[in-house]
Amino acid sequence: ANLDLVSESALLYAFSLLERNETSSDEVMRRVLYLLEEQFSDKELSLSSVAAEVGYHEKYLSHRFRLYTGVGFNRYLKNLRVKNAVFLMDNGVRSVKNVAFLCGFGDPLYFSKIFRLEMGLSPSDYLRKKEG
Repeated sequence: ANLDLVSESALLYAFSLLERNETSSDEVMRRVLYLLEEQFSDKELSLSSVAAEVGYHEKYLSHRFRLYTGVGFNRYLKNLRVKNAVFLMDNGVRSVKNVAFLCGFGDPLYFSKIFRLEMGLSPSDYLRKKEG
């Protein structure tokens, strides 16, 4: 386990030496955030697919993403999807299943679980509250 940490640290350090400057790093992070905004509804979207698209190693991108945004990639993506789910529900989409699929969740039950964790109530309860 310690060897893994040492290896990971060495890898991240090597990548940081290769990094041209902060400006290029910021540009890459802005591109990553743009990709997330554009592709959040794709249920196949992942750290590895974004890393491949921007040409960075997955671990390095994860590290830079957390430094840049203050949260991990998966948490950011889930939050983005939930925000968009709220937008859809606020604008007339009444099917929890449809909202889940439109926001990139492959499983409506998983969507409901994540929605409840983020919003403090289920998607169905959110819809009922909007109607009442």
